[in-house]
Amino acid sequence: MTHLALILTAALLVLAGDLPAAGLAFGTPALASAPPWTGVPLLAAVALPKALVLAWFLWRGRVAAAHLGGPHTRRAVSWFNRSTWALPLIATALFTGDLWLGLLTQTRATLGNPVLLDELLAWAPTLLLLLAGPAARYHVERRIRESEIIRRADRGLPIHPMPRAAAWIIGRARQDLGLLLLPLLLLMAWGEALALLAEHNLITPTLGLCLGPAGALGVLTLAPFILRHTLDTVPLPPGPLRDQLLAQCTRHRVRVRELLIWRTHGTALNAAVTGLVPRLRYILLTDALIEELAPPQLHAVMEHELNHVRHRHLPTLLLTAAALLTAVAAASEAVARALAALMPTGRSLWLDAPLLLLGAGLWIAAFGWASRRIERQADTPRPAPPAEHFSAAHILPMLSALGQVGAHPHTARNRFNWRHGSIAWRQTYLRDLVGTPTTNTPIHRTVRHIRLAAALLLTTSLAALWWLGF
Repeated sequence: MTHLALILTAALLVLAGDLPAAGLAFGTPALASAPPWTGVPLLAAVALPKALVLAWFLWRGRVAAAHLGGPHTRRAVSWFNRSTWALPLIATALFTGDLWLGLLTQTRATLGNPVLLDELLAWAPTLLLLLAGPAARYHVERRIRESEIIRRADRGLPIHPMPRAAAWIIGRARQDLGLLLLPLLLLMAWGEALALLAEHNLITPTLGLCLGPAGALGVLTLAPFILRHTLDTVPLPPGPLRDQLLAQCTRHRVRVRELLIWRTHGTALNAAVTGLVPRLRYILLTDALIEELAPPQLHAVMEHELNHVRHRHLPTLLLTAAALLTAVAAASEAVARALAALMPTGRSLWLDAPLLLLGAGLWIAAFGWASRRIERQADTPRPAPPAEHFSAAHILPMLSALGQVGAHPHTARNRFNWRHGSIAWRQTYLRDLVGTPTTNTPIHRTVRHIRLAAALLLTTSLAALWWLGF
């Protein structure tokens, strides 16, 4: 949820910064019920709610940690799990209020409009709240880690010492924010720089439209390099495991630059692949994944990541996200203009804000649905010929790997995940594969339809935006 909160707050920040040119800014006197707040009242309205929210979560974290091991253990763990999505949602809501109060407007009134600096200062209180979120879970995490020592020792697994609070918070911040924050900042800086150049007639609007996607593609291409140095990663050392995983890459005809161990102090069973081009493509396997999964399970997880590359999932996700974004923008603008023509007051915040919220909700729902189907395709094994139907042996490694992840203290088997779905949902899909043909599997057709629909939607939406004068 932290990643979703970053995306939503970044989108709100861009909209709040771009809309003033059209007279539709959050917190401007023309649209707010009162002039934007200034000075100490504005700072208090921005900082005080966030301080109170953080204080409450810190207190609840200590209470939950104190209840672990007692009769209220289940309630404490339930709070621990809920806090991972509740705090990002609250932070997003508070940031929306900051923009409505005129935080970005007043920041620009003081500093001007330097590239990214004004947006970053307005965004900083919300980022600090998201960064401090893991502090609320530190004591619970420590108690869970202590309760796992005997289990890990019995299984012969390494015992990771619990980091101090500051190191823990920094490590979680790198994991939660490092994946998205730096690429988002680069994309925002690129877009604002192009707008500034166009405003001073240093580039033409047509050239700006061409440079925008080119810069975004450049940022996405370099993102894996940024990611490698933002997260705590080291190359997988030479040995039998590395040789086996590289041979698996060769069998699937997937080129990678490096296999990396993602060091999480044993707290996460996860894997990821990143990179549009082979020279900047990395596969990340967390330390806990390597330590706790049996070789067949680990190879099944590796096949899942290689399937992402083989089926071109990253370009598909980018295409889908862009198509849905342009469709929402075109539909919102068309509806807003039609409704404004029927209203004596014309366009206003009270008309645009609900449309923006509705559009954001539709984007989140549609992109999440598509992303979960793409994850299903990555879960689907690739049996070697002459197998014509999926058997239990084909799906067992991935099925058991998901079960191992679901049994981890930091994971809930039935917890819904926006982009991946729950572990139970994915396991049900794998069980249903047994006995079905290995060729032309329905999930492959579904993903092909998603890709085709996204291409058609993007083309149509761009034409609609051009017709609307964007």
